[in-house]
Amino acid sequence: MLLAAPALAGDPARGYAIASNRQLGACTLCHPGPFAGERIPADIAPDLRGAGARLDADQLRQRLIASPPDSIMPSYRRTDGLVNAASNRPILSDAQIEDVVAWLATLTTP
Repeated sequence: MLLAAPALAGDPARGYAIASNRQLGACTLCHPGPFAGERIPADIAPDLRGAGARLDADQLRQRLIASPPDSIMPSYRRTDGLVNAASNRPILSDAQIEDVVAWLATLTTP
């Protein structure tokens, strides 16, 4: 499932809040990155520092919408064809995905 480029840009500050929230985005459970207050950084997924230099906004968006088949990362938007998609509802809304994409795009330094 591809999400078309958004009409409005996401907000990086909201994106950081989503990504760093262990109940919402939960990125900190697997990814190390520039997260304030993380005592023990995760290390089972790639470091998010430099994500904006490695991938463009469309690539970041697609990773969030439907993670690669060989990844343990959840699909934050896609629910079709997934066995454990709770209530067939996406984890994040389109606007929240755009916020996270906007924040990740700012991470250009490893």
